[in-house]
Amino acid sequence: MTMRKLVRITAAVASGGLLLQTAGCATTIAPLALSLVENILLSQMFGGLGG
Repeated sequence: MTMRKLVRITAAVASGGLLLQTAGCATTIAPLALSLVENILLSQMFGGLGG
């Protein structure tokens, strides 16, 4: 295996791992952030109904 091919394979593996890690992070954080925003909006909308 030539050095050039080894570098290309290493770069492909590293970028694939980075993409998987980023996607995993996004799928974990996005629903949490949306839930937090939803709770804040609902509390603002219905906060005055209690008194």
